[in-house]
Amino acid sequence: MELVKWLKPYLATCGSLLKARRDEELRKQSEQEVEIARDFYLSILDNAPILIWRSEPNGQCDWFNSAWLQFTGRTLAQEIGEGWIEGIHPSDLDHCYQIYLDAVHARHPFELEYRLRHHDGNYRWIVDYGKPFHNIEGEFAGFIGYCFDITERKETARQIENLAYFDALTGLPNRAFLQGRISQALSISERDGDELALLFIDLDNFKTINDSLGHSVGDRLLCAVAKQLATCVRDMDTVSRLGGDEFVIILPETGAAGASIVAEKIFNALIIPHPVDEHELSVSASIGISLFPHDSWDFESLLKHADTAMYQAKGAGRSSYQLFTQAMKEVAHERHDMENRLRKALAKQEFVLYYQPQVEIVTGRIIGTEALIRWQNPELGMVFPTKFIPVAEDCGLITPIGRWVLEEACRQNKTWQTEGLPPISIAVNLSPTQFIYRQQHIVDMIADVLNITGMEPQYLEVELTESAVMHDPDGAAQILRQLNAMQVKLAIDDFGTGYSSLSYLKRFPITKLKIDRSFVRDLITDPEDRAIVSAIISMGHSLKLKINAEGMETSEQLEFLRREGCDEAQGYYFSEPLPAGELAKFLRRNSQGYVAIIQSP
Repeated sequence: MELVKWLKPYLATCGSLLKARRDEELRKQSEQEVEIARDFYLSILDNAPILIWRSEPNGQCDWFNSAWLQFTGRTLAQEIGEGWIEGIHPSDLDHCYQIYLDAVHARHPFELEYRLRHHDGNYRWIVDYGKPFHNIEGEFAGFIGYCFDITERKETARQIENLAYFDALTGLPNRAFLQGRISQALSISERDGDELALLFIDLDNFKTINDSLGHSVGDRLLCAVAKQLATCVRDMDTVSRLGGDEFVIILPETGAAGASIVAEKIFNALIIPHPVDEHELSVSASIGISLFPHDSWDFESLLKHADTAMYQAKGAGRSSYQLFTQAMKEVAHERHDMENRLRKALAKQEFVLYYQPQVEIVTGRIIGTEALIRWQNPELGMVFPTKFIPVAEDCGLITPIGRWVLEEACRQNKTWQTEGLPPISIAVNLSPTQFIYRQQHIVDMIADVLNITGMEPQYLEVELTESAVMHDPDGAAQILRQLNAMQVKLAIDDFGTGYSSLSYLKRFPITKLKIDRSFVRDLITDPEDRAIVSAIISMGHSLKLKINAEGMETSEQLEFLRREGCDEAQGYYFSEPLPAGELAKFLRRNSQGYVAIIQSP
């Protein structure tokens, strides 16, 4: 029993020692396992493809993974502490530092976007997600951050923004950007009591360059123009492209005088030839100017009023500028109203043709008639072509209207022939716009009309102005040769008012020159007009062309033209333009197609 009593304390002591030893072994094993686990996870973090960093509780960074070091091209020793801060873009540094310190102080997660210097020397955009972590005891131990390179995402976003707010061709702000910018500028101008000017710029005859030299040349010219416009303004001004060949400039703190100075600078800048490929291209522009607060208080009204003024500048001869006035607004409203009415006129059959006889001077025989369009509108009454043809050309209606005139004239001439009247030619004017911009369709259209109406091509005479054929002489010559091969007659209308090279005129297969009425009107009293008419007749005959004098109204004019050997004439001396039915009566009444004319003494 005594032995048992003695062994109990001994055995208890031994058990405690064994337990302590076992606990120590377990602790060491746990520490080893923790160390292994820590090394394992650190290895994973170190080899992760994303940028990772770790900081101590005071915010000092004490570890960066391999991806981070490879990205920056620096060593771990260089990055530890605050060394990594040297890689942040100076513009982002203050913002990043403040967000990071606030997060460390509050021990809450944060998210940052900043630019970090890459080992190649360029800055790349980084998004950094920082999260607090804790040790085994649950105590705050610092932050760990996970970073992703978002440079490509930023670039994509920038490209999307550019597509939304900047013109893809010239790089200038587009309409969407302009609207926001001008709204801001208007607010500032209203607050400070300043003026603001808006310039609407449209390049003159730009479509000619596209059609003759190609759109690639036109695009490069637009880029050159964009650069030139930027040299004419201040840093505070905004140059934008609306589309096509239209540009808008915003001039804050600028009134009418300042806007006029900028307009003049633009004219001087654009007239300097722009080298594009092998071409040296000069362009002019028409500019409309509207002012805040005199003309408008908002963007849309300023833009609309400047656009109205720009059209007035084009009407004044192009290469000029106009300041918007309220009177222009009324004119624009009338023009818009006429455009709307024109769009309905064809469907409602409001157009009619009148016909003016063409007389052979030597014999008095009626050899042809010119078809002249009129617009019989229920509200406006009889509208003459000088009022509505320019509107139709601007709004794109000239093509269907021109087609209707040609088809109606040919159909009517065929009807007269069917009724037994002496066969005569019918002359139809082609609008310069219709001929210049739809040359490739002209031949097909005329052939189609002749086929539909059944009129023989030798009874059709197509009249073109000098400006229409001289716009692209080589292209015009090709079209005219095709028409001539069809036996369609060709005449140059309003001859003497434009510019035509005799070398080109000789190449055109035309049959007739029509002397403009402005020379015929005063030829009895104006020696210069008499000289011009005589020269045209002589020159035309030397080229074996027939000569027609338009606007002849007196016997004295007729006698002069007869003496000079002019072949034909038309005008009020013989007859005013007549409706189809009246012209038929005129032909029957005048001795089967002859009219009385004066004879030489």
